[in-house]
Amino acid sequence: INQSRLTWHTGIEYQKSFSNVKVFLNESGKKGSLQSSDEIHNQQHFLFTQLNWQIKDWIISGSVSLNNTNTSIENDLSNPPFSSGYQYKNIVAPRLAIIKKIGSQYALFASVAKGFSPPATAEVFPSGGVINATLAPETGINYESGFRASSNNNRFYGETNFFYFQMKNTIVQRRDAAGGDYFINAGSTRQK
Repeated sequence: INQSRLTWHTGIEYQKSFSNVKVFLNESGKKGSLQSSDEIHNQQHFLFTQLNWQIKDWIISGSVSLNNTNTSIENDLSNPPFSSGYQYKNIVAPRLAIIKKIGSQYALFASVAKGFSPPATAEVFPSGGVINATLAPETGINYESGFRASSNNNRFYGETNFFYFQMKNTIVQRRDAAGGDYFINAGSTRQK
């Protein structure tokens, strides 16, 4: 116990963005009449906490975040004005990592983490002009291990790592008959 050290980090982050998206008719490469005008408001906030326990040459780290993302869209041209929204709330993203120091210059590490990525505004509201509020966030689990080394003076640093990443609800781009883009969730991806 006397040779160990426990640290705890916790916090909150908040982000908000505003976008004004206007779609015009393409008249032989020139801007034509206004087809749609939308105000898009994105909010994202999350709580996180992380505990690190260092005992001799070992560091064990565990963390978790609770995430909430929501978007509201207001169409200015509709009569009456049209408003819609979607949200992804209370998504939990845990992580566990371990590091074994080998002397002062080398270390072995391993981790497993779950994460997610909500759809971007351009994916929910693509160039085709159709709002797709049914897109699910991409979710995944990453397994990683590796080796780190540095020179005596820490001037040079190197790392080799191996990972296996499984992603579900991969968001992919499609084209409609008129050539407009739209996005869908399409299966899963495995990356090594």
